[in-house]
Amino acid sequence: MSILNAARPFGPQPTVFSPQMNADGRRCGTGHDGLRPVERHSRPGRRRKSAQSAAVRKIFIVSLLFSFAALACGAGGAGSVGRADDDFSPAGDDDDNDNDDSSPAWTLLTSNTKTDFYGVWGSSAADVFAVGYHQPSAGVIVHYDGAAWASMPAPPTTVLFAVWGRSGADVFAVGFAAPDAGAILHYDGAAWTAMPSGSPAELAGVWGTGAADAFAVGDAGAILRYDGAAWSPMTANSTADLSAIWGTGAADVFAVGSSGAILHYDGAAWSALSGATDAALYGVWGSSAADVFAVGWDSGANADGIERYAGGSWSVMSGAPAKLNLNGVWGASASSVFAVGAGGAIVHYAGAAWSPMSSGTNAELYGVWGVSATDVFAVGRNGTVLHYAE
Repeated sequence: MSILNAARPFGPQPTVFSPQMNADGRRCGTGHDGLRPVERHSRPGRRRKSAQSAAVRKIFIVSLLFSFAALACGAGGAGSVGRADDDFSPAGDDDDNDNDDSSPAWTLLTSNTKTDFYGVWGSSAADVFAVGYHQPSAGVIVHYDGAAWASMPAPPTTVLFAVWGRSGADVFAVGFAAPDAGAILHYDGAAWTAMPSGSPAELAGVWGTGAADAFAVGDAGAILRYDGAAWSPMTANSTADLSAIWGTGAADVFAVGSSGAILHYDGAAWSALSGATDAALYGVWGSSAADVFAVGWDSGANADGIERYAGGSWSVMSGAPAKLNLNGVWGASASSVFAVGAGGAIVHYAGAAWSPMSSGTNAELYGVWGVSATDVFAVGRNGTVLHYAE
C-alpha cells in the first residue's frame, strides 16, 4: 500500500538522491552539473541504502557550497512559485539561459523559480501545467493561465516527473514520495489530492484515454492502470525502467524505457516489441496507431536517438541529427513533431527531415507539449519554460 493517501496532511518529506550513473548505464545527470534528484533509485530489491546515504552527503556538501556562494553574492528572496520558505530567483539569469545572437521563434517565459521542470501538459494555451522538483526535497506543480505562471498547492512528494490530463478539471501527475512510494496526484479543477498507487516504484510517465482509464509507468517494468476508482498493477512482462507512455486508445498503448525497451498493449496483454536501438528511450508520441516516434539518448555510435514505428516495425530515422540526447517528444501531426533534450536542444520534423531549432537556452529540456504546430511549450532545468509561437 502506498504511503500516500488523500487524507495525509501536507508536510516535508525525507530527501533521497541518486546523483550517479545507475548500474544499468542509465543517465543520472542533467545539464552542466551532472546531478539529478531522485533519478529512478527505488528499484525493488536494489535499494543500496548505503549508496543513497553517500549520495545525500554529496548533495548536502554541494548545497552548502551553493548557499555560501549565494550569500557572498547577496542572493536571496522568495519567488511567486513554490513554498514560501523556498529560496527562489527568476529563471533566465544564469548561464543555462544565455540567449544566443539569433532571434528564435522560441521565447523564454518568466517562471520565477529555479525548479527543474520534467513534464508539461495543458488543456489549452491558457491552461497549462508543469511539474518537477525543487531542492531540497519537494515535488512542484505550477500552472499557466495564459499570462503568468503560479504555484499550485499540492500534497507532498519528493519529485514529480510527468503530467497528463483529459481536461483542465481531470489531471494526473506522477513521480515519487520518499521513502518507498510511487506518487500519483489528481486535480479535479479545484484541488490536488494524493491517490494510493500501491507501488513502491518511481513513476515516470502517465497517459490515459478518459476519466476512468489511465496508465502510469515506472521502474522495473512497473505499469499501473486506473479504472476510475483505484490504481492496480498490470503484468508488464518486462523489467525495463519505463520512462514514458502514449497511445491511441485503450487497446493500443506504447511504453518506452531503458536499453531501448519498447512495450505494446493490445487491450489484453503487454508484449515487448523489437526496437531499432539499445539506446535508453525517454519519450514517445504518435500521430496514429501506425505512426509512432520514440526519442532517447544517442548511443554515440550512430544517430540513433530517434526511432519511428511505421509499417509494423521500428527503425532509426535517417537524417536525424547525430549525438542528440533527447528527453521528450510531442507532435501536432505526422508532419510537425518536436523533440527536446540536453543543451537546450530542440529539433523539429516537418514530414521529410529533422532540423534543429534555436531555443535561445543551454538549459537541458525535459518535456514538450503543444496546442498546435504553432503554439508549443517546452520545460526544463532551473525553471526554464519556453514558448514557441509563429
